[in-house]
Amino acid sequence: MANHNNHSNPGGHRRFTTVRYSVRSIIDIVDGPLDEDQISELSIKQKQLMELKKKITVASKKNFTLERDIRNLDKKIALLIRNRISLEEVMAQSGDISLINETTTFGDKQTKAKYGKLFYILQQDTRYIARLATYIKLAEIDNLLQTVMFTLYGNQYDEFEEHLLLSMFQQVLEHEFSNAKGLSGVLRANTALTRMMTTYTRRAPGQHYLKKTLTDPLRNITENPNIKLEMNPLKVYEQMINDYESNTGKTWTGPRKISQEEANDNIEVKQLIAERIDKLGEITDMFVSNLIDSIDDVPYGIRWICKQIKALLFHYFEDATSEQACSMIGGFFLLRFVNPAIVTPQAFMLVETKLSSVMRRNLTLLAKIMQNLSNNVSFGGVKEYFMAPLNVVLDRNRARLNNFLTRITEVDSLSDHLSMDRYIA
Repeated sequence: MANHNNHSNPGGHRRFTTVRYSVRSIIDIVDGPLDEDQISELSIKQKQLMELKKKITVASKKNFTLERDIRNLDKKIALLIRNRISLEEVMAQSGDISLINETTTFGDKQTKAKYGKLFYILQQDTRYIARLATYIKLAEIDNLLQTVMFTLYGNQYDEFEEHLLLSMFQQVLEHEFSNAKGLSGVLRANTALTRMMTTYTRRAPGQHYLKKTLTDPLRNITENPNIKLEMNPLKVYEQMINDYESNTGKTWTGPRKISQEEANDNIEVKQLIAERIDKLGEITDMFVSNLIDSIDDVPYGIRWICKQIKALLFHYFEDATSEQACSMIGGFFLLRFVNPAIVTPQAFMLVETKLSSVMRRNLTLLAKIMQNLSNNVSFGGVKEYFMAPLNVVLDRNRARLNNFLTRITEVDSLSDHLSMDRYIA
């Protein structure tokens, strides 16, 4: 094994040095020396791989910038519609909408060197960014995210940068838990920290995981136009009328408008809902199984964040239960990572089918089930009483999903993971 040493700088921040083995050196160790043709071919492949990684990193930054600008445009459009003010007034209030990032060029070498030193200090000593993240306003978070995620630690395939970024997360998470007044509010609100955590999952490793794990189960739902999972009896009744008229070409002879109570008691509606409960149960069982089988594919960084959430929870809330730990881990892994891909699979390039309103509703219902599984709560109440029959689906999946959420926290520490670093140099 390569020699790895931990060093401390004057500020107290631990710095890691590591020896990185190339693919060639590993093959030499395992299989013996390569001939010249093999060496040449391997060298070409390594260069191609590095170029692809660079392109992915650049594309991720561009995607983040475009998503940010789209959000800003949406806000400006809403402002125009709501207040009926002129475009010039909106621009004056919110600035230029150009998608082109401005850059600054330093003509003075001394100034450039000072900025380079500042950049190095901010990157290597994560305390500064961690502290800044606790003070920044939510409205300003996009600029910080772009700087941190795609500039300071922009190389998504560099293990050392990845560990520095995770070290920063550790400090911000520590601040969140240590200042929490109660368990219910931790990591639930839309804060700078939760936005940072969500943006982290949007980096290439997280997107690759979603594509590998969710593509097939989501396509099974979206590519079958016959799947209809609506559970609200009144809406099921309306769909039943539409289906009858479109399939037969005849006009519905029964009442078109009925009360919620009448829809609840309708025999045909009850039969359709019973079939849909079975179908949603089947889809949920399969979806949870896919997640469980994917545990070895979950990126280390995402698993490590889950591990920190669990450790900090039990440190600052000693009476917390294992169910509460799973709920908090699920709040990050499921609600901020997996569920957005379920609800908007096209945005994550997981499906190519144009989604109808029925398909979107099907996906929303699956997301609701996953949300309740994550929160360890059951369906019920006045507003969505019709979802209560799905509690049987929750009951049979809750234990195995919680077991999965517990297992994803079982990863090496940052220092141990860095010491086992073996990737293409």
